[in-house]
Amino acid sequence: MAFMAPTMSFFGEPKYQRWKLIHRIAGITVTFALIHTLMLNRALPGHWSTIIWGLLTLLALAAISYRWLFSLWHARQPYVVSKVEHPANNVVELSLEARERPLKYQAGQFVYLTPHDPALADGVGEEHPYTLSSSPLEKELRIAIKALGNASRALQNITVGGKVTIEGPYGAFFPAPGQPHEPELWIAGGIGISPFMARIRHYAHRQEPLDVRLVYCVQDESRLLFGDELKSLFAKVPGSRLHVHYYYRQGPLTADFLASCCPDLGVRTAYVCGPTPLMDLTERLLKQAGVGPAKIVTEEFELL
Repeated sequence: MAFMAPTMSFFGEPKYQRWKLIHRIAGITVTFALIHTLMLNRALPGHWSTIIWGLLTLLALAAISYRWLFSLWHARQPYVVSKVEHPANNVVELSLEARERPLKYQAGQFVYLTPHDPALADGVGEEHPYTLSSSPLEKELRIAIKALGNASRALQNITVGGKVTIEGPYGAFFPAPGQPHEPELWIAGGIGISPFMARIRHYAHRQEPLDVRLVYCVQDESRLLFGDELKSLFAKVPGSRLHVHYYYRQGPLTADFLASCCPDLGVRTAYVCGPTPLMDLTERLLKQAGVGPAKIVTEEFELL
């Protein structure tokens, strides 16, 4: 209970850094709970109780050891900012060059980025998750960041030469390379275009076809990220189609709009990434169109 005390409402709503600390402390709490169960459990016959709860305790200790010890030295790599671009207002895309060994990753994965530039107004030394927007075939990492909080707002002003640490990669949004995959429907909103930028850049670099329909939802033309590049990339990838939905002009996304962009909606696997209201609406529209839950893949980050 002492380790979980910071989660109590007495301490107020958890900010991001305290939320991360709570999650790390939760690992200790789970381990103690498993040890407690191992010592007192009598529900299983014979040695099965010792074997099962002992194994779970060892797995918990292994996970904590990886996160607190191994990842510090193996999973974290030093990078330096080599290029800074602003595809839209309050959005920056950083190009990062490896100082040691380059990160190996797949399109759709995310990393934890920790800036070390003392000139930043906020977020120095803080670790935040960001989805990679670069193709795995590129020499440098690219990360698109929208100003949504103090740390991400400060990163809008980071300069070339700034040092950062990258940990990862994590996640598996798209099918692994080499696995057969069905025709795809991508639905993105705002900065949620990042994983789809990585995938379409990857296929454009490989000059391979991809049967995909992208529905990119933005408020207006000024908030269309990577608009010219997206048109160029989709023109290079056979079988791909790009559709942009403007909220201020067309209103909320509708089933009719999805059907006009993708008549064979029911045979495609849908990948959705964007703000929570858009994702909730999209999932509802897809299910109403007969798309099963197993064929709807989402990516979101929210403090629960």
